Amino acid sequence: MNLRGPWRVYYTVTDSNDVLQGRVVDEFLVMRCQTGDRDALSALITKWQPPFLRYASVMTRNPDMAKDVMQEAWMKIIRGLPKLRDPLKFPAWAFRIINNQCLDMLRRVRVHEELTDVPDNRSMRQLEANEQVWWVLEQLSPEHRAVLALHYLQGFEVKDIAAILRKPQGTIKSRLHNGRERFREIFEAQASEDTNHERAGHQDSPSLAGSY
Repeated sequence: MNLRGPWRVYYTVTDSNDVLQGRVVDEFLVMRCQTGDRDALSALITKWQPPFLRYASVMTRNPDMAKDVMQEAWMKIIRGLPKLRDPLKFPAWAFRIINNQCLDMLRRVRVHEELTDVPDNRSMRQLEANEQVWWVLEQLSPEHRAVLALHYLQGFEVKDIAAILRKPQGTIKSRLHNGRERFREIFEAQASEDTNHERAGHQDSPSLAGSY
């Protein structure tokens, strides 16, 4: 896939053998969890907590809120593991739980008017080095954030995202297209604004020659 701009920060081509090995490991861990193996559960949480938390942070736009989401989501995941019939579907199944938990959290925040300030963008540095990309993602609607994060950050295909969000594939394709366009517009506008501020700063700065 030929990606331009900031998305290359996130998208890497993974060897097919690595992907297959990862799926085998997931299947084994989930099956062991279903038998009550606590060590397997610990290993599963260790493996998936970073990408799960990163996705929750994108959706909630607040790292602290994302941690709360993940605590509740993991409880639901653990309770639901014994009923998961196909262990290979664990990632998509778990992301659906996390996505729903994020939306529930955002609804509760809006209802109680608890979210009064925009979160400090600098805290996102704990998750990714490219802070500007995170800032742009925060400006998108939850629908666009979800599809872009699942596709570019987690590597899910359109059909998988459709299953996770329980939306038609046509809807997902449309949201991907519109989300990319909106992302590009905001990113380029912000880059232009930063450039103008930088130029203005240079113009306003007193020169050494003018000091005498």
